[in-house]
Order: sequence, then C-alpha cells, then structure tokens
Amino acid sequence: MISTRLKSLLRRRLPPAAVKALFSAAMAGRRASGAIGLPLASTDWVGYEGLVDFIRTNRILDVPGDLLEIGAFLGGGTRKLCRMLEKTNSQKTLWVIDAFDPSLDTTTNIHGLAMEQLYASALAAFPGKTQRQVFDRQTAGCQNLRVIAQDSRIATLPAKTLCFAFLDGHHDPKSVQSDFALAWSRLSPGGALAFHDYGGDLYHLTQTIDALLSTHAKDIKTLQWDRDRWVLYAVKGQERPGGPFGRVPG
Repeated sequence: MISTRLKSLLRRRLPPAAVKALFSAAMAGRRASGAIGLPLASTDWVGYEGLVDFIRTNRILDVPGDLLEIGAFLGGGTRKLCRMLEKTNSQKTLWVIDAFDPSLDTTTNIHGLAMEQLYASALAAFPGKTQRQVFDRQTAGCQNLRVIAQDSRIATLPAKTLCFAFLDGHHDPKSVQSDFALAWSRLSPGGALAFHDYGGDLYHLTQTIDALLSTHAKDIKTLQWDRDRWVLYAVKGQERPGGPFGRVPG
C-alpha cells in the first residue's frame, strides 16, 4: 500500500506517466495477489526519452566508447537505452552498475524522506519481487547489455572508453564523487555525462555536482539542463587551459 504522503512525494519527483503506472500497478498487485505485469512507465523514474533524444540530437553514438548507467533501479530506462542501440544497429555495449539493494541508499531529501523509502514504495507495486527480478524481466532480451551487480564504489568497469554515462546511483556526496571519477576518466572528448536529481529535492547532491563541474571546468565543452527531468548534461571537450566556469543554463 502506498501512503498518501508517499503519493504526494512521488508526484513531485517522478514523471507523470511513471506515477500513474506505479499507482495502477500497486492496485493491480493487490487485486491479483502478486500476479501482475510490469508496466514500463512505472519502472522508468527519470523519463529516459529525454536521454535518448539528447544522445541522438548530439550524435553521441558517433563518439568512441560504450555507454554506462550507474543506478538502474527497475530497468525501464535501461531497456529504452538498449532499444535505442538496437534500432541504430550499434555495436556499443551498455554497462550497468547497480548493487540491487535499495536499502543501501539512506540519503534523505528535503522532505525528510530517505531514498530507500521511495524505492520500497516502488517495489511494493510488484509484490514478492526483488529489485533484480523486476530489472531482469524488464531488460530480458537486451543484447547490448552487460550488468555489474556491485556497489559502484568498488566495481571494476571493463570498458576503457565511454561515449555516454548516466549517474543515478547512491546519492551521498562521496558516492557521487566516486561515480563521477569512474565515468569522467573514461569519457571520450565529445561524449556526455549526465547527472540525475540535479536541481531537485536533494540539495546536497546539486552542491556536490556543482563542485565537481567547477573543478573540471576546463574539460567541459557545454552544459545543458533538463529542468523537468532533473537531468544535467556535461559534454566533454578537449582539455583547455583555465577560463571561467559558465553558469548552468536556467
């Protein structure tokens, strides 16, 4: 059962389609005593159509390297990235790093709600299923996918170069810094790194991202902020000396 307070908070942070599908799934789960389907919209908490559009518009797949997703949760977004690769006949690999343990992220948002509580509310819509089970069903048949089921802070990433990375894992500052270091060091010039929850209800995370981008300002070609999805894109350029760090477009 999803409480009224959780419903209110979920409406603030999830795309409308995800909220609608999540509540519908929860009702179906109660009626069917666990025998429910897995609506795609309820397993994409970001709105990955925005990521796919950014990748296509900026020709990111023309840049050398694979794709990386840190923090996939229920797999709806992962599936959309895989479908994009399949439709373009890309030989690139989508690497996913996720510990598949929602209880690990106790980071609290401005409403006093821990991320683990939000994750638990989503899983409640799929009775008797673990995060990994939902993820595996959503991504079944994805040929370009490789999963590393570990905490990203200790995971080893086989890919030496990346064209795109999406960071939406553990939300505490040290984890964000670690994930950024892992992805940015492998990102090819012209590639893009995207952060979720930028400008959202996790102020400390936004501050951490600002600090990281300021430190690496000389390596950043452009920034683009998708305010509605709370996603900030940083396109990597050739390293250049100094120069002021531009403000994030509002």
